[in-house]
Amino acid sequence: MQASGLDRDSLSVKVIMIQIKKIKNGSQLKAFKKALVISVLLYILVVVSYQLVIFYLSSQPTLLRLTLFLGGDFLGGGYIQFITYLVYLFAYYLIKDRSAGLTQQEVYIQKINLPKSSKEILLENDVNRIRVEAEERGAKDSIINTIVIRACRKFRSSQSVPETMEMVSEQISFYNDHEYVGQTTIRYLNWCIPSLGFIGTIIGIAGAMQYAGSGNVQLVTASLGVAFDTTLLALVLSIIINWRQGELEKFSASVFLQIKEAITDRLINCIEVIPRHDEKK
Repeated sequence: MQASGLDRDSLSVKVIMIQIKKIKNGSQLKAFKKALVISVLLYILVVVSYQLVIFYLSSQPTLLRLTLFLGGDFLGGGYIQFITYLVYLFAYYLIKDRSAGLTQQEVYIQKINLPKSSKEILLENDVNRIRVEAEERGAKDSIINTIVIRACRKFRSSQSVPETMEMVSEQISFYNDHEYVGQTTIRYLNWCIPSLGFIGTIIGIAGAMQYAGSGNVQLVTASLGVAFDTTLLALVLSIIINWRQGELEKFSASVFLQIKEAITDRLINCIEVIPRHDEKK
């Protein structure tokens, strides 16, 4: 039991190192660039709309209020909304990328060359054939293909179905940890979105208190508007990204369950161990 604990710790360290390497190699940089471009274009549209409303539709207070809510007045606190858009879109594209990766894993599950039914019997030669076919397939990013190869090798060396099943469970847990670590940035950004709204609240209230002594009601209400607008926008975006993150986690759990079921039902449970002659004696 102690050895397995050490193996578990070493796997966790490998997970963290792989994730750090991915970040350094720019796996998240593309998502950030997309988010930056889209948020800049979106915010330019908001600012232009705000200016058009001021010059041509000043008699429409609803439109003016809407563009202010979206952050049209950059110097008047709209920069908080811009940062909120950027963080939200960064999280959105990270979730989209990870969902695409999990979808690809589902495709690999469907394509894996395993028995169609758990009623089929696999002998040692059949297990070796499955291993060779999986190695020839060479899909390095396929989790199920990699685990099948390792499971076949484990059975060849141990001739033990329980030990092979234990190794499969450890491998699935390893990749599950890998996916969890891969979503760390998403969880952090999800936490950042409402925090940015609260920062806007503090800035707005602080500005209102500063102008309170001057007797300028317009400046006070404008500062309070910043406080409420930034918080409301951040909370709305946080609700959306929370839902998407929950769907991603549910999808991730579903994919790994599919992998475990496929390997357990269509490989492990099909293996029949025939005692060797020296074992019979």
